[in-house]
Amino acid sequence: MTVDGLKETIIGVARSHGIDWPGAAGGQPVRLLFLLLFPAGDAVHNLQVHARLTRALGKEDLANLLLHEPDKEGMIRVLQQMVLSSSRKSV
Repeated sequence: MTVDGLKETIIGVARSHGIDWPGAAGGQPVRLLFLLLFPAGDAVHNLQVHARLTRALGKEDLANLLLHEPDKEGMIRVLQQMVLSSSRKSV
């Protein structure tokens, strides 16, 4: 989602014990929810972050790491390393 007046990309992530979500991969409960907010007019950066997040989740590395981090600082570190590296960082 793009937001007028937003200066940096914001990624929010929440963990769950499992939410039934129609169309979820393999019919499994969803355990991670992401909220992506981007500055308006920055479509290239928007696509880059979406692509990095999708690749990292597709390998399941990111999901496993996020699910096993004990605190939010660890989750932020994982997101910065795997998704936001070499791009604007804001979590």
